[in-house]
Amino acid sequence: MKRKIQFGAAFISAVLLLAVTGCGSSKEELPPTEEGQEALQNASVLTMKGDLDDIVADSDIWADGQAAGHIQERGFWDSKYTISTGSDESWFYLRYVTDEPINDVEGVISGNTYGYYDMNDNCLGYAQKQILETDTLERDWYTVFMDADGNPKDYLADDDIMRIFDYDGNVIATGSFSFGGFFHYDEYTIEVKEEEGSERKMDFGDKMCAFLGIRYKVNSDYGG
Repeated sequence: MKRKIQFGAAFISAVLLLAVTGCGSSKEELPPTEEGQEALQNASVLTMKGDLDDIVADSDIWADGQAAGHIQERGFWDSKYTISTGSDESWFYLRYVTDEPINDVEGVISGNTYGYYDMNDNCLGYAQKQILETDTLERDWYTVFMDADGNPKDYLADDDIMRIFDYDGNVIATGSFSFGGFFHYDEYTIEVKEEEGSERKMDFGDKMCAFLGIRYKVNSDYGG
């Protein structure tokens, strides 16, 4: 009986450790910090990968097909998604926001909110689900990208973050996901691609918020 109790305790500890630290998936060698950050900020196509069986997010981030950074989720109930470049040098992090003034703005009907912050916990921006209706937008849920003061940027996304566009409806980027083949059907790839010819560019932090939003949809719709 004692051996069974010890095994059970060890198993639970291992599960909790995975939930907090991630599965430790192998990473490609990343370029130096400044080079990686520049590649991520200027990429036309950003890609990350995942698995429906993953407990936490843990993936390289590819900029135009080359590994340039990494995203890793830490924490159990209050997760943070840290973006790193170079030799695991933390750049900024994202989290699900429920406890800031942005969650309770008078006159705004809002839903899921992501924020991103530098490593000193200074807010850099938000992405928030909101119900909007304008002369060019039908009343519906949209993902609104905002600066640190809560001011909307000049682009937003549809509810599923499959299309990112300006307030005149011009598409500036698209989001997508796809699954692996027969033997890898639980593995998925998420991509955010800038629209060719568009003069407006998404901030990299907003693209990472889009990644998390799409990842949430994939796991909610297809996860076990």
